[in-house]
Amino acid sequence: MVTAPLAGAFAFALIVLPSDPENEPPPYFNATLDTTSRFYDREFNERKERLRDFGATRIQVGERAGLLKLHVGMPESFPEGQSQDRLREEIEGLPGVVEVRLCTFHTCDW
Repeated sequence: MVTAPLAGAFAFALIVLPSDPENEPPPYFNATLDTTSRFYDREFNERKERLRDFGATRIQVGERAGLLKLHVGMPESFPEGQSQDRLREEIEGLPGVVEVRLCTFHTCDW
């Protein structure tokens, strides 16, 4: 009986209270792949691991609603010679990638 009002207050606070950009994680890329069989594609798997050379901090592949998704984290600031745009180009060049979205803590549910 007490949990419903608390849950409502928490949801209200998340919507109304301003966020603190200093404490939010960096943005990330969320890519949709053409087929779930890419999970077993050797070329895709080898090339996705090379995304670290372009600044990727975390690389995860998972299925959601029948679609294979690639989640690529990035650093708060890129080292010299790397950039968010270059990382995006590399993701877009992976076999089977049909869409790449830039996401933040508040957008693009994984």
